[in-house]
Amino acid sequence: MEIKRIPDSELEIMQVLWMFNIPMTTTAICEHLNKETESLLATTAKLLSRLTDRGFVTSYKKGHLKYYTPLVEEEDYLAMENRSFLERVNHNSIRRFLASLAQTKELTKEDIDALRTFIKEQEEHNG
Repeated sequence: MEIKRIPDSELEIMQVLWMFNIPMTTTAICEHLNKETESLLATTAKLLSRLTDRGFVTSYKKGHLKYYTPLVEEEDYLAMENRSFLERVNHNSIRRFLASLAQTKELTKEDIDALRTFIKEQEEHNG
């Protein structure tokens, strides 16, 4: 299945499902969205229906409750989003992305160390 980008509102729901990694009801998901609106349950149910139609989640009924489970792994979705962002915004250039990142955020020593470690691991992996 080809993974497509989803709207931020649906991504928030997926993040809750990924975080807990257990079947969850609409009510349980709403409790973890940290938003207080009267229509949150109805809106969340509608978004879960869309996610089901798109193949991101599956659901089953147990008694009068409906439980949702992710079908798309978080790592797979993040990889797709990162590739898409790199292509759309940075013309598929990691150098351009890193230069932009360095201009918008002061890199800490920990950030630089993490980048060094990542580069070293990639060099070892790619020979």
